[in-house]
Amino acid sequence: MSPNDKEINDAIMLYEKALVHQQSGEIDNAIKCYKDAISKNPNLWQAQNNLANLALYKGEHGEAMYLYEKALELNSENPIIQNNIGNVLIGQKKFQEAKKWFSKSLKKDPNYVEAISNFGLCLAEENKIDEAETYFRKAIKINPSFSNAYNNLAMILKKKEKFYEAVKEYENAIKFNPNFSDAYCNLAISLMDIGKINEAETNFLQALKVDPNNVHTKISYAGFLKTSGKIDQATKLYQSIISENPDIDAELYRNFAHTKTFSREDQDIRRMELIIKKNNLDKHSKTHLCFALGKAYEDLGQIEKSFNYIKEGNAIVRKTYQYDTNDMKKYFNNIIDIFQPDLIDKFRNSGLGEKNHIFILGMPRSGTSLVEQILSSHTKVCGGGEIKYVEDSITEVGKKRQSTYPESVKTFSSADLAEIGSLYLNKTKQFLGSEEFLTNKLPQNFLYLGIIKLIFPKSKIIHCTRDPLDNCISLYKNYFVGHQGYAYDLEELGAYYNLYKKLMKHWHKLFPDGFFEIHYDNLVKDQKDQTLQLLKFCQLDWEENCLAFHKTKRIVNTASSVQIRKPIYKDSLEIAKKYKDLILPLANILKEN
Repeated sequence: MSPNDKEINDAIMLYEKALVHQQSGEIDNAIKCYKDAISKNPNLWQAQNNLANLALYKGEHGEAMYLYEKALELNSENPIIQNNIGNVLIGQKKFQEAKKWFSKSLKKDPNYVEAISNFGLCLAEENKIDEAETYFRKAIKINPSFSNAYNNLAMILKKKEKFYEAVKEYENAIKFNPNFSDAYCNLAISLMDIGKINEAETNFLQALKVDPNNVHTKISYAGFLKTSGKIDQATKLYQSIISENPDIDAELYRNFAHTKTFSREDQDIRRMELIIKKNNLDKHSKTHLCFALGKAYEDLGQIEKSFNYIKEGNAIVRKTYQYDTNDMKKYFNNIIDIFQPDLIDKFRNSGLGEKNHIFILGMPRSGTSLVEQILSSHTKVCGGGEIKYVEDSITEVGKKRQSTYPESVKTFSSADLAEIGSLYLNKTKQFLGSEEFLTNKLPQNFLYLGIIKLIFPKSKIIHCTRDPLDNCISLYKNYFVGHQGYAYDLEELGAYYNLYKKLMKHWHKLFPDGFFEIHYDNLVKDQKDQTLQLLKFCQLDWEENCLAFHKTKRIVNTASSVQIRKPIYKDSLEIAKKYKDLILPLANILKEN
């Protein structure tokens, strides 16, 4: 039965009232008015569409899809509804299906910037970065004030590690939409990338001012507080988020666990235990809870229980990817076979004259973060963090030779090495302000030490070492966001460590005076003497700030972000002893070295 004129007019009034509520952030009132409008006039597709938009905003993907399909029945060729169905599919990570709907929308309206930008989002999720950037720029060209496209373009630039350009585009997004909460949050994260701590916090707070209930922003801000050294504030915010959202992504529990020391009556342990015992718990959640509970029970001194959780978490991760120790042996041996004295002699005079770069390398969890924090406390040093540009630059030049590292090195000319060096310098110049030196503390740069010495013969290379068992167990009990394929099985971890030691021994032979070695235990036991030697090697004058490194304000995005906010403590020495027989497979492998 068709609505009469009065019902049609009443529906329009209710629809307009719903719009006012929606624009004022009164979501529940808006939903009620949209539903009332639909009850008056079931043919009002705009109300169906907007009601679906609110369901999508609340994360109710199934309900949103149902409502969009009802709207589409009323207006089957509408590009707005087609675009919105694509948005639901993006939320469900069905990117191929989403692209089909965006294509339908664009067939009806080729200049529909929302659909153009959303198609770009799908491409970005498929890691088609350059294609995605083209779509975002196209949307901006059609509508120069379309804030979503600027936000999405900035996301791509951030992925390309063009941090300053990303900042500019996030600022454009905010310029055209001053209430764009996600853009403020994203801008804050990019400002963290370039070490602008105060500006980052200002934008996090603005994001929360615009949208106080945005859980994503709260989580990002808690991460900022943790990595910038405001540990107590981070703990309180994590606690608040968990209390308000007990079913939150379990990764939050793991991050939270590393900001606090657990006590025996701690309700957070009980909460995590209840969640991990759920029959339908997914592997992602179980993994993060295992590492969180491992940390909690270690705090309580219940080492075996702690280790069992850590072992379970590692085992879950290990089943998700392929890794072969024999392949890794071939890779390491290939590096050694290629980097021989004749190659070094061939390129001995091919390097660039840059001497202001400091490379801090070694195994992860060997003290690289601590050494960088000490150096970046010096007024002449900028702490760059874990910069991947050595590997990226080698890969970029290697592609021209249709070869990958280390095989590509055999095809390189002096000009190629110069190009790798220039690429690295161009990419890293965005980090330096008034400082003279830039550190790069990506641990696995030890794989590329030979290239680094050839390209930057005057650079400073610091090799961080630690007791092998302590180093490996510290790796094993920490979940790594970046892929460390060797780290989730004790025997594979031990085998990789032995390969690392073999390669470092080779580098020592090739470059006997090429780098400074600092042992974590020595640094902990005699901080001042080791710091003096470190600064002397880097040709830096003594500064007292280097002893009070824990007071230095900077972003540290590593597993050591909490530890380096404290003065050096000896509890981190001989940590493997408490695990004794639990780590025998690891200990036996390491004895082979």
